[in-house]
Amino acid sequence: MRKTVLTILAFLLTLTAVGKTEDPESERRYDHLTYLYNNDLIDSLIMQAPLDMNYYKETGHWENYYRTWTHLVNTYTFSGQVNTALKEVELMHSDATRRHDKFGLALADYAMGNAYNNMGYLDEAISCYNKSLELIDDVDISSSTVNDIFSYYCDALNEKKEYEAMTAITNKWK
Repeated sequence: MRKTVLTILAFLLTLTAVGKTEDPESERRYDHLTYLYNNDLIDSLIMQAPLDMNYYKETGHWENYYRTWTHLVNTYTFSGQVNTALKEVELMHSDATRRHDKFGLALADYAMGNAYNNMGYLDEAISCYNKSLELIDDVDISSSTVNDIFSYYCDALNEKKEYEAMTAITNKWK
């Protein structure tokens, strides 16, 4: 049944991607991976992400490259494979640093924050989320990504009862 749903989804994504972007294949791949991520198809995502990342690297679609890597790191984090997540996010951060890619660095800090938050290291998580938001202030990034970072950041501040900091962040990003 799932295979049939994935086949239909792949077909529909191909149809809807046409005309949206210079490279419909890049968007189709990312939409498909997002489907896997949002539906907790962990094994499929772990197998598919590296293939998609190679495609993005070959075609120079760096935003989808780092978004996919973020999905992979978050999948490891939220499925309890935090050590693997930390190794991946270190590789991601090194890669983005080497490329001088602020978008990639912002997503790496966000993913690192999620890993720390999941382990209960709230101070480290808050620091990572703050770095991420500072970096994306200079980068054109989708509002849904900003919302995700902002949400996790505020959750961590709330858990630490840092209400003044939460208010300041909220006022800055209104």
